[in-house]
Amino acid sequence: MSELKRLVIDLRSGELVLRVLYHSRGDANRGTVRRRREVVDLCRGGLQDALEYAALRLRLENAHAATEAALVASRELGEPLEDLSEH
Repeated sequence: MSELKRLVIDLRSGELVLRVLYHSRGDANRGTVRRRREVVDLCRGGLQDALEYAALRLRLENAHAATEAALVASRELGEPLEDLSEH
């Protein structure tokens, strides 16, 4: 069984470079199909986790920006801000 320690995603001039740091108990020898599959599965899971985190962070940042814009607009208009938690 292997464990993903770090996944670095680097976008360079149109290509995607992944650097993977993982810990293996040595069940599969280096260069074997089994080890390659373990590493591919670790990368796939790590990429899925990274994309889910990025999507969540983007949603939170967009919600924060919308709240800030509504606060500024309400101050400029002199009207009370409606409860944004209902939207």
